Formats: sequence, C-alpha cells, structure tokens
Amino acid sequence: MAALDYGYYFSKLKEGTSISETWFNFPGDEEDYFFGYDEEEEKPYWVGHCDLEDTAEYATAEELAAAPIFRGKSLQDIWNEIEILSICGLSVEEWMESGTV
Repeated sequence: MAALDYGYYFSKLKEGTSISETWFNFPGDEEDYFFGYDEEEEKPYWVGHCDLEDTAEYATAEELAAAPIFRGKSLQDIWNEIEILSICGLSVEEWMESGTV
C-alpha cells in the first residue's frame, strides 16, 4: 500500500485538481469504495459507493471528508485504515509522479 499524506491529498481535493475519481478499499475486504470531484455539478463532490443507499453529493470537500458514510466513519477517520487503489485511474505512485498534482 502506498502511503499518501491526508493533508496533501485533502488540499488537492479542495482545489478540485487531478482528483476526478479516487478508489479505495479496506485491506482484506473485497468491496471497493469511490468518490470524486466534478466541477460541472452544483454539488461537485460525490461518493459513488458508501453506507448510503444512493450516491451522495456535497458542496464542499470538508462536507465529504466529515460525513460518516464509510462503515459509519468519515474519510478523515478512516484515512490511515484504507488502501488507495487509484486516483484518476492511476496508482498513487503514478498520480504523484504525473506532474498534475
């Protein structure tokens, strides 16, 4: 698992740069979760798989990060427990090296 500093990642999520979609899972669990940013939407921060029945949408990155929608916990709470599978279709290493971050 590639470690990615939450503060750094969150700053990019707030900017909406290079974070169209992020996939992750909990190690040992086959279920994947995903969320992202779409600047063309009124509520640009979205979650495609979480504890909620439907897709969740948020106006700000802060709202998304604080929502207890991943096994009853927020993105902030679970960050050190999860494995980031991809960001914009790239591994964490590729994303960091891509020059778009």
